[in-house]
Amino acid sequence: FERSSLDSAGMKTAVLLCTAIAAALLCCTVAFKEGDFRHCDDSAFCRRQRNLESKADRYSLTSLSSAVDGKEVIGTVRNNEEGVDLAIKFVAYEKGIFRLQLAESNPLFPRFDASEALDEKALSKVEAINVEEKGSEFVLSLSSSSSSITIQKAPLRIMVKDGATTVLDVNARGLFHFEHQRERQAPANEDLKAQAEAAAKEEGFKKESWMRLDEDGGEKKEEESQKEGEEKKEEANAAPTPVTSSEDSIVRDGDGFWDERWKSHYDSKPRGPTSFGADIAFVGASHVFGIPERAASFSLPPTRAADGTPKMKPYRLYNLDVFEYDVVGRETQPLYGSIPFMIGLGHDGKGARSSGMLWLNAAETYVDVVEGKRENGRDTHWISESGKMDILFFVGPSHQHVLDQYTFVTGRPFMPPRFSTAYHQCRWNYKDEADVLNVDNNFDIHDIPADVIWLDIEHTDGKRYFTWDKALFPDPQGLQNKLGEKGRKMVTIIDPHIKRDNGYHVYKNGLSKDLFVKSTSGSAFDGHCWPGGSSWIDYTSPAAREYWADLFSSYEGATEHLYTWNDMNEPSVFNGPEITMQKDLMHSNNIEHREVHNMYGYYMTMATVDGQAKLRPGQRPFILSRAFFAGSQKHVAIWTGDNDADWSHLAASVPMLLAIGVSGLPFAGADVGGFFRNPDSELLVRWYQVGALQPFFRAHAHIETKRREPWVFDETTKMLIRESVKVRYSLLSEMYTLFREAHDSGAPVMRPLWWEFPHNEDTFSTDDAYMLGSKLYVKPVASAGTTQMEVRLPLEANGDGAWYDFHTGAAVSLPSSNGYLSGMVDTPLEKTPVFIRGGSILARKMRVRRTSALMVNDPFTLTIAPSTSGRAAGWLYLDDGETYNYEKGVFFKVNFAFEKNELVSKHEGDASIAGAHNGVERIVVLGVSTPPRSVTLHAGGVEKSVTFDFSLEKKTLTLRKPDVTLDVDFRITIN
Repeated sequence: FERSSLDSAGMKTAVLLCTAIAAALLCCTVAFKEGDFRHCDDSAFCRRQRNLESKADRYSLTSLSSAVDGKEVIGTVRNNEEGVDLAIKFVAYEKGIFRLQLAESNPLFPRFDASEALDEKALSKVEAINVEEKGSEFVLSLSSSSSSITIQKAPLRIMVKDGATTVLDVNARGLFHFEHQRERQAPANEDLKAQAEAAAKEEGFKKESWMRLDEDGGEKKEEESQKEGEEKKEEANAAPTPVTSSEDSIVRDGDGFWDERWKSHYDSKPRGPTSFGADIAFVGASHVFGIPERAASFSLPPTRAADGTPKMKPYRLYNLDVFEYDVVGRETQPLYGSIPFMIGLGHDGKGARSSGMLWLNAAETYVDVVEGKRENGRDTHWISESGKMDILFFVGPSHQHVLDQYTFVTGRPFMPPRFSTAYHQCRWNYKDEADVLNVDNNFDIHDIPADVIWLDIEHTDGKRYFTWDKALFPDPQGLQNKLGEKGRKMVTIIDPHIKRDNGYHVYKNGLSKDLFVKSTSGSAFDGHCWPGGSSWIDYTSPAAREYWADLFSSYEGATEHLYTWNDMNEPSVFNGPEITMQKDLMHSNNIEHREVHNMYGYYMTMATVDGQAKLRPGQRPFILSRAFFAGSQKHVAIWTGDNDADWSHLAASVPMLLAIGVSGLPFAGADVGGFFRNPDSELLVRWYQVGALQPFFRAHAHIETKRREPWVFDETTKMLIRESVKVRYSLLSEMYTLFREAHDSGAPVMRPLWWEFPHNEDTFSTDDAYMLGSKLYVKPVASAGTTQMEVRLPLEANGDGAWYDFHTGAAVSLPSSNGYLSGMVDTPLEKTPVFIRGGSILARKMRVRRTSALMVNDPFTLTIAPSTSGRAAGWLYLDDGETYNYEKGVFFKVNFAFEKNELVSKHEGDASIAGAHNGVERIVVLGVSTPPRSVTLHAGGVEKSVTFDFSLEKKTLTLRKPDVTLDVDFRITIN
């Protein structure tokens, strides 16, 4: 409806009525359809590369020499079959990182370079490379590292080594192939183009039916309802007849060299074939991980047998809006983000060994994982449609080293503001200011902590981002300030599709500045998304990013309490192929969309980070993004998108988040309760129990679902949800410390068991349990009616098997077998299996308040969980939680160590930090079988006795009010 046709009194009623009608009609109108998305067989470039015959002598290295004072090594690779020369370059960075780049020696047009995904500081730390020619090989080595590369001249082969050990092997199987640029030899296939146009007409996609502007820029026609928006999203890829990889869908000339049709979409391919591929072996690896995002097992199953026989479709990396995705049967198909990083893990009898690589390319990419022809190895085959061939190698030798190397060169994970690590409440959509304040008030009434309330697309004026619906949100600043009085924040959604309305300043000014992605005709691309007719900011342009950032400083209604949610940034285009942009659209610097697709969302969040800095100078941003790429960890948190209120989606969240975490992006979560449909009480409780122990903790729901705030359920359900949220708040200091660890080294917050127990090769295939940091083992309950389940708690490398129940503190007494304490445990609805690792010290705040900001100065409870040898350790990190002052050394750190019945606390850093003066109100020692004679505190030159309680039943010793603060070193002796 036309909002202007309603008076203000009737507008709210009309909005609610329209939403209710749309919600009723929407049920089941849109769902995931496998046929809406392509596979390798549907893409000519993938077919060409994947079906390539293995041929070792296809390429050879004809020259290699040092350049730029040894900081680069450049050479020539010859295509022996076609007589074409390619330019190859090697660069090395600190930490023993080698980089290989390859493209045409004399390109007809530039290939996209994805270097903006990398960290500028790391790129400046270039190492000199020593080059030595040894007969048929060149050896590239570094004076500062054991990393080296051996290049076999003919046939071309590149072996990446750590010392004498080859860890990565390129072109050992002879599958390297680079399609060089060439002049067009044939005209466009007009028949194919006509077929696509006919299919489009049959599907009813005529531009005039979405939206038209008259000469004055006024709207003549617009279809804005949620029902039509989502129906078009479904119809966009519904073919009139099934299309396969036969002649009906693919051009004959060179198998899709120059143009290609898929369903109703025609790809003009004006630059012809530009794909390339290479086989890369992870030598000695029994498992490979990474290349998110997909709903698949954590350890990536082979897609080909050792003899090359296909077992599954190859893994695809292509950011897509997969509406209501399935978690069964789509193991190799992509979702919203792509990180072309893979880490291999193996065991050589002496211990675990790891290596990794980044295939730095933003175009559509496929990856085959092959059962290794060599013993205990994993071969892979990488294929990309366009761009430069750009690979970074990480030799390890441990998985911690690999993540350290990878996040050094792509950028360390950002240090989140403290509030963002707490609980977030979201819904599409909270209706108006009164609704938001009611939700805010109910959290307090029902004693449930919450830090953030979110607003989805309906808060805007007709899906015009950076605006507010003044009838529903007449005083956004006042609303945010009311939340801010309690320490709460607000997040609003800002998507990349800009409503084509010349009365809308974001569109009008962007058009005048020529900042939109362009169609093949050179005009601003006109596609369909939530507002109707839309255009998309070209974030690859620095000018466009600056324009976008400036919008935040003029964002009407924004306050210091407002943060940002970038959604739909794959980008989602309802009437585009696969619900995204056509590949032949044009970006700045004469780059086709096909080359930058997977970085579109990355570039958007780059601009949003700059915008947040303009809105709140000196303050850390918080941005949630649905799309992501390698390096996104520098800017954003992400979530797993439009999941479902189903047990299978709860289970799938664990391997999905593990894959994202070991790919360098630690701040990730899944929508608690599932976005679609209505969870029953049991599923919702179980999801809260797990979500509270995952990095990003947000509840979210679709507009057509029933309200599901905790207090709308029965008293028992509400109580159990409250307890889960309070567990999260009690652990916020531990979570914040883990995020600092991630910021320093790239270590994931949510870790696979093998991260902590790499000596146990059996853990390599575990993805239904995980570690939260190094201290807590979590085994989600992911099926209905489960009152008992098996847990397998790994033993330490030295055989130590101490574990303690997180909920009761009791020592685990399960039998030891094959490297685990394993057996059945009770899982009543109020309890998800969580265990404290022996050797850990947890620092918790048990006085849970309504927001994290109100808990800053509260005292700590230390829980000591000794190993069987009686040792334990832990550390705690504090800063102001808001600014970048920690980069200047303004932070506070405490190290705790327990040995021989003595706890020692030593601090370092700035003791003026809020929280550094906090007291320790309680110390609980687990696994104590006999009461002590006395307990003595030594602090500040003073010695005093400490009162204590001992429980023989629980085997716990509790020291009450020891009268110490974190900023004073102390020693407590248990006699």
